[in-house]
Amino acid sequence: MKRTIPLTLRKAIEEVAVNYKNLFTIESNESSLIILKDKEKDSDFYYKIVKANTETNNQSSYLVQYKPINEDSLSVNTQNMSIMSVKMTLTAWLKLIQETNKESPIFDDLIVQSYYDELESDFEILDEDADVNAYSIGQQRKIIEFLSHIAVTLQAYEIEKGYDKNEIKEITDLVEETKETISRSTKREVFNKIRKVVAKTFKIGLEIGEKLLVEFSTEFAKKMITGN
Repeated sequence: MKRTIPLTLRKAIEEVAVNYKNLFTIESNESSLIILKDKEKDSDFYYKIVKANTETNNQSSYLVQYKPINEDSLSVNTQNMSIMSVKMTLTAWLKLIQETNKESPIFDDLIVQSYYDELESDFEILDEDADVNAYSIGQQRKIIEFLSHIAVTLQAYEIEKGYDKNEIKEITDLVEETKETISRSTKREVFNKIRKVVAKTFKIGLEIGEKLLVEFSTEFAKKMITGN
C-alpha cells in the first residue's frame, strides 16, 4: 500500500498517527488513496484521503473526507486542504476517536467494567512485541479453538441455567468478532478481547465466569494462547 501513496502524505500520516495506531485500521480502494477507520465494531467513523491534487505552483492539495467533524457534530466533512491541514485535522480526528472510546459512566456497563478491571492480573501479557505483532498462525488456530469452546459453553449455560438470550448473544457476538479479526489484531488486542468476554460472563453468572477463568488459567489454556 505504501507505494500507492505520495511520500509526503505518507510521512505526514505516519508522524501524526504512530501514537494512535491501536485506534484504527487502515485500507485503500479504487476511489481513495487511504482510509483510516475506527476499530470499534459499531463505529462508522473514518478519515479518508480521496486524492491528491497538484496546484499550478506545484504544491499539492488533498481532497479529504472525515466523520465526525468534531465533538459537536457527527456529520461528514469534505474539503480540499494542504498537507499541514491534513496533519491538523487528522490529529484532531484521532484525539476525538480516543476520547469517544473512553468508558462512559452513563452509556457503558460499569458492572462489566469493574470485572474487566479486576481481571487485569489474570490477563497480563509479557511478550515484548504484544503491541506490535499478531500471534503466529498456529497460535491463532489454538486461540480460535479456545474461543469456539467458550461459545459452546455459553450456549449450554443458556439452555441449562436460563440465562438471558440477549446477554448471551452479545458475548457470542464478541467471541465471533475476536475470531474474525484475530489475523489483523496485535497480541494485546486479542488478549484484551478475551478478557472482555470473560468479564461479561461474570456479569451473567458467577459460576460461568469462574469456570471460564479457571479454564483460561490452566496450563492447557495458557499453552493455547502462548504456544509454549
